[in-house]
Amino acid sequence: MEKRGQLTVFIIISIVLIGGIALFFIFKGRGNFSDLRFSEISDIKSFVEECVKDAGEEAVYEVGIGGGYFFPPKTSNSDKIPYYYINGKNLMPMKEDVEREISLYANRKLTICSKNLENLEDFDIENPSIKVKTKIELEEVVFNIVSSIKVSKAGTTSVIEEFGSVRIPVRAGIVYDSIYEIMKEQEGKNTICMSCILDVASKNDIEINLVEIGNGEVLFIVTDNHSKINDQAFNWIFVNKYQVI
Repeated sequence: MEKRGQLTVFIIISIVLIGGIALFFIFKGRGNFSDLRFSEISDIKSFVEECVKDAGEEAVYEVGIGGGYFFPPKTSNSDKIPYYYINGKNLMPMKEDVEREISLYANRKLTICSKNLENLEDFDIENPSIKVKTKIELEEVVFNIVSSIKVSKAGTTSVIEEFGSVRIPVRAGIVYDSIYEIMKEQEGKNTICMSCILDVASKNDIEINLVEIGNGEVLFIVTDNHSKINDQAFNWIFVNKYQVI
């Protein structure tokens, strides 16, 4: 029994030592956070998240009125509005493509924030880069921050890697799915099913306005008054082109 007791103590001590060594290597090179108070780390995180919120709101709004694009695609009309339907083909972008376009827009805007972060007083932040990945959900757009920022102060260097997600309360997923449903019904037809559009609009509590702009082109303006960015309703705009008979 005495030997078993000694063996148990030895095992416990070994586990503690191994755990301590593992933690040493995990945090090695990341600096000592005792010189960066929790409030200071929180301030930097808050700065980054506020930047992402501002850039994200603008990106969601602009990509929406751009029909899901940051830059107009080649298949756009003379007003740079993307075609979703032309020559009997459904050209609506996939949701993953729209997410990449929003990320591209937001990351371009975040370069300004990165420069401002570099100039924060009392800290030495070398070449910071704030990046996000976008996820469109039914009632919000989520920006996952994928940055790793090295911060130095008083000779101590630390790495901040854990940032929260920024959520923009815009029903982009509902709007996208509504348009997707309309476009699936449209495939292979040269006419517009107005009753189908009204059903989709009523079901999802959105507005869908159609404007004939000539040469068989019809402008679709999808508006969600439940989603507002800076007091402006969220819009999604695209064009369908039909054969003139």
